[in-house]
Amino acid sequence: MVHKQPIWLSKYQIQKGQHLSPQTQFKKTKEKVNRNCVICGKPFETYESQRKKCCSKECGYKAIQGCNHPRWKGGIAKTNQKLRTTQEYRKWRMKVLVKADFRCAGCGQENSWEAHHIKSFAENPELRCDADNGECLCNLCHNKTKKGVEIKW
Repeated sequence: MVHKQPIWLSKYQIQKGQHLSPQTQFKKTKEKVNRNCVICGKPFETYESQRKKCCSKECGYKAIQGCNHPRWKGGIAKTNQKLRTTQEYRKWRMKVLVKADFRCAGCGQENSWEAHHIKSFAENPELRCDADNGECLCNLCHNKTKKGVEIKW
C-alpha cells in the first residue's frame, strides 16, 4: 500500500538537498530585528518577516481601541447614548406616545411603546425633542422603517 502525502504538505515541504531560489531563501531566513512598541515605547525583538508593532497583547489591544480602531466613527455612539438618556428626551418620548394614544401609526396595534423620529435623529438635531417629529410604532413597524421599508398609512 502506497501512502500519499497530502497535497498541502508536499507543496510546501522542503526536501533535503533541494536548491531554493533567492526569493524563497530570503523568506525562510529567521533574522531577528529590534523595534520599539508604538504604545509604550519599549524596545522588543521580533522576526523581520513579522509585522508586529507592539511588544505585548496588552499593548496590541490598546493599539486598536478608540480612534485607532478601523471602524471608529468619531465616538458617535457615546454621544447618541448620552442624548437618548436625558430627561428632555424621555419627556419627548412620553409626549409622542400619549399623543398617539399608545397605538401604532402603521398598523393600529394597541400598546405600542416605541417612539420613532419621522425626520432622522442624526441628521436633524434641532428636531430631536420636537413632539411633532415623532410617531408611535409597534416593534414590527419600527423594524421596517430601520430597514428602509416605507410604511404606507
